[in-house]
Amino acid sequence: MEIQITVIDDHRIVRDGLKALLLGNRNIKLVGSFGDPISFLKWLEENSCPDVTLMDITMPQMSGIELTRKVLQSNPKSKIIVLTANTARHFLEASLKAGAKGFLSKDCEKEELISAIEQVFSGHYYIDRSLNQDMVRNYISALEYSTPDRDLTEREVDIVRGFANGLSYQDIAEELNISKKTVETHKRSIFDKLNISNNAELVKYAIRNKIVEL
Repeated sequence: MEIQITVIDDHRIVRDGLKALLLGNRNIKLVGSFGDPISFLKWLEENSCPDVTLMDITMPQMSGIELTRKVLQSNPKSKIIVLTANTARHFLEASLKAGAKGFLSKDCEKEELISAIEQVFSGHYYIDRSLNQDMVRNYISALEYSTPDRDLTEREVDIVRGFANGLSYQDIAEELNISKKTVETHKRSIFDKLNISNNAELVKYAIRNKIVEL
C-alpha cells in the first residue's frame, strides 16, 4: 500500500532533502510540502488528510506542537511525526502529549526515517533510536494509560458507560431518552474516535479511563 506523506518545515533545504529521500521509496508518495503551518491548514481544507505528516517543532506562525493539536482536532485519525533538531525531553513529552505518534531527530538515517513512517502508518509509536528507550517506553505507557476521554462528547461518554455496564442498545436509548438508531450512530463514532472495533476494547477503555469501576 502506498503511504501518502506531507512535510511541513520552514527551511527549504530540509523540505527538498526529505523530498529527495522519499522519492527513492516506491511505497511512499509525497503529496504536499509546506513552508509554514497556515499553508498546510489551508491545504487541508480542500484535500484529504495524508496518511502521515512530518513536521518541525519551531516554525513561524505556530509551533509544530500547536499544529499537531489543531490537525488532530479536525482529523483525529491523522498520524504525525515530529522531525526536529532539538530532541530535548520536554519537546518529546510535549509532542506525544499533543498527539504525535513519532519523534525523530533531523540527524536520523534514511533507513530510520522510512522505518518510522511505516511503523507510525501501521498504528505504532516510533521514537528516535538515540533517545533512552526505557524512558520512552515508560512515558508512552503512562500516556496511553492516562489518555482522557476528552475526545468524546458528554453523550458519547454516557453511551460508553452504558455498554460497559452491559446495557443493550434499547436500554441505553431509553435511559438517555434518544432513539436506538441514535445510539448506533454514536457507537460508530466512538469506535472511530478510539480506533477500536469491538465491545471488549470499549470496556477496557471505560475501565482505564474510570468511566466505570470494576
